[in-house]
Amino acid sequence: MRASCLLLALSVALLCACPPDRDPGTSDDDDDDATAEACTGVEPLTEACIELAPTYTFTLADAAAGVEIPYTVVISADVPGVRSLPQDAGGCGQPDASGLSLFERLSGGDQGYCECDVGLCPSPDPAPSLLGAGTFDRTFSWTGLNWAGPSDTGNPMGAPFPPGQYTLLVNAIGTVDGADYTVSASSTITLIE
Repeated sequence: MRASCLLLALSVALLCACPPDRDPGTSDDDDDDATAEACTGVEPLTEACIELAPTYTFTLADAAAGVEIPYTVVISADVPGVRSLPQDAGGCGQPDASGLSLFERLSGGDQGYCECDVGLCPSPDPAPSLLGAGTFDRTFSWTGLNWAGPSDTGNPMGAPFPPGQYTLLVNAIGTVDGADYTVSASSTITLIE
């Protein structure tokens, strides 16, 4: 009986993508080990989603030294007819190995970090393509500073973010068989002294 209870507890923990001694969405003292929430797709692109832990806490010193926040793009089945569109101002974003053009933005209050302006690129209308099934690991890297991207003039980084709560949004937009889609996930980033 005891063995079957242990097996049941382990099975439940695996289904919620967390170890048996942790609740989903919580983290140990080292926030780099935060558990990503299992993702589900949204119409019309139900086969694609992003797994990202719901919360992280960093000190200002951690952020200044550089932090990396992992996430995973999950494509559960092949999907034909997908166009992934850039979201930066110059139309430079390109699909990565997942087939999606992912855009990362950290913001809150008057603070912001993104590669929103990387300059101007020729923006041909991407032809629809096959989104192939698979899991694709990605990382958002940040050094605690404000920035809107390098532009084509080499814009420098800005001032450090102050203590507070911010939202990291990772998303991809486009069309599948002509219908607009958005694939997204977000995490609350807390900065402390």
